[in-house]
Amino acid sequence: MGIVYDVGLSFVFLSESIIQYPNLRSDFEELYKTDKYRFYERARHHRYYDHINMVDNTLEAEVAMRRVFGILLCAEDDEFIRRFVQIKLMGTDARYEKIIENPNKKDITRFWEQNQRVKAESYAQRNSPFWFLAYLLYSSFGINNNETVDWYLAMNQEDLSEMNRYSLEGYISNYRNFDDDFIVTLRGVRNIIRRLNAGLDICSFTDFLENSLLRVNSVNANPELYRFIEDYYKSGKDEAQDIDSAIFTELLAPHRAAAG
Repeated sequence: MGIVYDVGLSFVFLSESIIQYPNLRSDFEELYKTDKYRFYERARHHRYYDHINMVDNTLEAEVAMRRVFGILLCAEDDEFIRRFVQIKLMGTDARYEKIIENPNKKDITRFWEQNQRVKAESYAQRNSPFWFLAYLLYSSFGINNNETVDWYLAMNQEDLSEMNRYSLEGYISNYRNFDDDFIVTLRGVRNIIRRLNAGLDICSFTDFLENSLLRVNSVNANPELYRFIEDYYKSGKDEAQDIDSAIFTELLAPHRAAAG
């Protein structure tokens, strides 16, 4: 029986890693411009398009990740794009070429151990060599075609499952004590602030308050909440976690306690 590998989920974390590197990010952006609709549509219809790692981020990072995600999906059945991705990833570390030429556990283990000691600016960047290698092995050999490749992809799948569970549990725990309407509203507050700050005026702030917040009975009679959100919007902040944290801490703690 062969291994099971969630390619789409691996592309989520790979996308997150790719955008950590300015040069890679720029190269993928240029490719995206050549066929925007195709890449967008491929990503939009995938079940991981709204994965928490995509949406619980700055708007800029969310857009960049989804664009890379669409490119990776198209590379599945487009040889030119696949080679583009491979060349760009292999260009980040000379050791990839040797491993791809002759995959063996000794070289991969040494590669893994060496990278564990490397300092990185972010968690995504620290893990990027492992996602890069997984993609290069997968895209070069496929699944269930090479014993060493399958061994590495099986380990990578364990990491994918663990990191995916960690991301989802961390996100859900923030909203555990709230009713569904309240959760939808909170997420709407966060996203509308991000988009308005980015210049994407999909609706006026007043309209948003009237059409979304006023539907939620638990905050219906709270003018302080309206003023707080409006002030936060005007402050220019757009970090999703900061917005969530500020709303929880400053105004919603009483509701949270009551719901619990």
